Amino acid sequence: MTKEGVPRLCGGTFFNQLLLSRRNTVSQRQRTKGITDIFHNEEVLFALLQIVHPDAVKPAGSSFETYTTNFKKCDGSIGEDLKFNNENVISSFKKNLTENYPAKLQMMTSFCVDYIDIRETTREHEKLVKRLIELIRDDSSIDDSEMFRVGNNALSVNKRAL
Repeated sequence: MTKEGVPRLCGGTFFNQLLLSRRNTVSQRQRTKGITDIFHNEEVLFALLQIVHPDAVKPAGSSFETYTTNFKKCDGSIGEDLKFNNENVISSFKKNLTENYPAKLQMMTSFCVDYIDIRETTREHEKLVKRLIELIRDDSSIDDSEMFRVGNNALSVNKRAL
């Protein structure tokens, strides 16, 4: 989030949008009995991290919970365990995305199946895409010519075309 209150697409805003569309693992009745969803924020973030950095190791203890909280707030103090800011990891991810898009797409698809509510009745996956496109559209820090890869064939489209 920027200081002006206009949302900016950062890792935390993206993650919060994912969480809004997270798949429930327990029913409303189970919740009234005190049973909670098995997908905690830390688990979802670690699964997302593994798409970017497959060799990532989840730290023991409560430090990852702190990193997750800070990441959600777009706070820079996310520790070395979250490799989202590591230039080598990002460079490797981008290269892998370009050279082996089908494999990365499969990882992202598996993430969605595991964590995102993709039922036709809720249409949460569609709402997620719409929210993300709106964030990108309204984010003045993203140039109109910025390219995004979309779809099964990694079609490159610019911000305006989204």
